[in-house]
Amino acid sequence: MKKYLIAVLYFYSFCPSYAQNLKSFSAQAIIGTKLHTDNFEGPPIDDAWQLKSSLLLGVEITYRKWPQWSFSYLHDRTHFLYNKERPYPLLNYHDSNLFSSLKGNFWGLYYRKKHFKYGLGYYKSLHEDAVNYIFPGVVFLKQHVALSFSFVSGNAEFEFVKLFQYKKLFSVFGIDNQYFTVKYRLFGKKEGFPRVKTKENAKTSLIFKTGMRGFLVKNTLFPGEQKDRFGTSFLAGIEFKFKKINTSLFVERDWWLRLNGGSPYREIKGYVVNSVFGLKYSLPKLKGTYVSFGYDWTTDYSTINETWEKISAGEEKVDLFYYNIKGLAVGVGFPISRKFDIDLRGILPLRGEKGFNPMRYSLGVAYKIYP
Repeated sequence: MKKYLIAVLYFYSFCPSYAQNLKSFSAQAIIGTKLHTDNFEGPPIDDAWQLKSSLLLGVEITYRKWPQWSFSYLHDRTHFLYNKERPYPLLNYHDSNLFSSLKGNFWGLYYRKKHFKYGLGYYKSLHEDAVNYIFPGVVFLKQHVALSFSFVSGNAEFEFVKLFQYKKLFSVFGIDNQYFTVKYRLFGKKEGFPRVKTKENAKTSLIFKTGMRGFLVKNTLFPGEQKDRFGTSFLAGIEFKFKKINTSLFVERDWWLRLNGGSPYREIKGYVVNSVFGLKYSLPKLKGTYVSFGYDWTTDYSTINETWEKISAGEEKVDLFYYNIKGLAVGVGFPISRKFDIDLRGILPLRGEKGFNPMRYSLGVAYKIYP
């Protein structure tokens, strides 16, 4: 009891000076995504590559007397799913639907000058899959020195990171030794950070989007599974608008995941990811109604096993191994306010799929964030 009392008295005696020191620092939470690939791919990387996106969370701390300098901690994490269909009746074996996972931690020191930031840091990553359990004594942990270059616009930041791996192996030019992040700062007192105001009459503008897409579900059913008639997916995107010509470049991605509780046949009933890159044109005379046109890469785990069989038989090219459906994305939409958009999108497959599939047509609602 005496030890606890001394500890409390010690804390309160130093509390005023501690609080005063904290006021010298400013902190902001960070949320974003890390875009990357890795060297754990199945087919040769030149023939089949996959752009992976990991959730990014962290914090950035700045000392108010030196606002051009900052320190960041960032954590990224993602899981790679494998929708293996087990035969019916069930045989006595089990394959995990969670194919692998990847998590990383980054500590970095940054120097900022106007819209640009330069960083030096340390990055540690851990990849886990079935090999970890085949060789349980081996730790699949990598450590890197990291150099980064960023462009900052308001609370948004676009960063390229180059990694130099020195442990477990030495590597500089590997496919997984670079990645790109999109970060957005939340909360915190902004006066502790160097600010560069965006001109009100700027010719371009940046918009982040997040929201939902709804669609009709078409899926192969196994014994005991309930039929899903309607599905919703989470969407995220970025739009870069050229105001003078009412045209935008945009990138959008949406994810749909449906899990089975306790199923002996498959834990993952459905997993679909659509990635679209394209152009959007707004019609000012129609209150901002817009049309969009782009190229789509889709991973559909309801049909990917069939695609793999066709690749093995030589009926499809190996570049469909990850994105097993590729085609055109066409859409029309309109803003219902400055903050919200509604759009109808259709994906017209050019490769990997034939015929009509209702899962390629969706209605989206997006919330717009102006950094």
